[in-house]
Amino acid sequence: MKVGGWVEDIRDLGKIKFIVLHTPKEDIQITCKKDKMENFEILKEISLQSAIEVEGEIVESSISKLGKEIIAKRVEIISKAPSILPIDPSGKVEYGLNERLNFRFLDLRNHKTLSIFKIQNTIVKNFREFCEKNDFIEIFPPLIIESASEGGAELFEVKYFEKRAYLAQSPQLYKQMAAISLGKVFCVVPIFRAEKFNTLYHLNQATSLDVEIAFSKYDDAMDYLEKYFISTLERIVNENYKELIELKSKIEIPQKIERVKYEEVIEELKIDFGEDLRREHEEKICEIFGEAVFITDFPLTLRPFYTMPNEDGITSKSFDLIYKGLEISSGAQRIHIPELLEKRIKECNLNVENFRDYIEAFKYGAPYHSGWAVGLERFTMKVCNLKNIREACMWPRDRFRLKP
Repeated sequence: MKVGGWVEDIRDLGKIKFIVLHTPKEDIQITCKKDKMENFEILKEISLQSAIEVEGEIVESSISKLGKEIIAKRVEIISKAPSILPIDPSGKVEYGLNERLNFRFLDLRNHKTLSIFKIQNTIVKNFREFCEKNDFIEIFPPLIIESASEGGAELFEVKYFEKRAYLAQSPQLYKQMAAISLGKVFCVVPIFRAEKFNTLYHLNQATSLDVEIAFSKYDDAMDYLEKYFISTLERIVNENYKELIELKSKIEIPQKIERVKYEEVIEELKIDFGEDLRREHEEKICEIFGEAVFITDFPLTLRPFYTMPNEDGITSKSFDLIYKGLEISSGAQRIHIPELLEKRIKECNLNVENFRDYIEAFKYGAPYHSGWAVGLERFTMKVCNLKNIREACMWPRDRFRLKP
């Protein structure tokens, strides 16, 4: 067989050399015996993290910690690494996050880092498969938009020929316009927020897992989210158990997620009606109601203009999913009545004309609909037991980091 990878460790015993070969799938012990190899002398040139290709026979091994080894017949150096590395991804030396991010291409060979992104891959893979299984259609909304998706001033402005445009805060308006004709839609998209936060929980570019469902009320949307969330945790436990051990992360899978109204939450927290939930509140909520909980029926003043009001005109048909003390998803039933939508835009002090095409879409047989978005990096962060969201993003973009 032939296998390629990176040299993580070398032990030299004279006529026998042992190489630990790192690959994204697994580490493999390579046993190099002088009397078995065609080019044993080339091993003198190999340095740590060099890319090599090994040809040989794979055998079971009781001696190797990895349980198997390859008896090398021939080794080719594909790309030799310098003897001094900017960071050592083997894990033998600890580095700060900034150093690791500066040399992310090497850090991705680290076992812990690799485990994070294998789990993140499962989260996205399960999202796509869940949506396909439930007859959703994948859409690809634009990332350059003419006006704010959700209102507010946290927009990155870009020059667009002779016009002014913005990077999309969310695919919200487009996924709604798609759902009212396609039924059920989903997308995996980057989103951009020009917030000047520099916390452990904020990125200026993140990835959003979005769905929108026609003929669906907000309870229906929560049902879909609950099924996706629980099935994802189950899949991670089944498929990524080695990665969870590497990350020292434990996952408890809920049978059902409790739904608690905002008014009940603020009574427990002893805060005023209309006050938004902050990070310290989210942690307390999970202590009181469980590791994963839906908070529903937020005050209308706390939600975007497109959120459907409740009959009382004060609260809304909305929800957040809080997991391990952090909001990882937000959703709602949307306004599908053009007159009400226009009224809410004005109440939020936004320019109706900036949303004219969007409002127009609901004049031609638009059904009621609802949806949600999961923050990929936030979900990854909590599943992997990470302290900083930047660890859950391959190349994070925050207020101070724009490279590599």
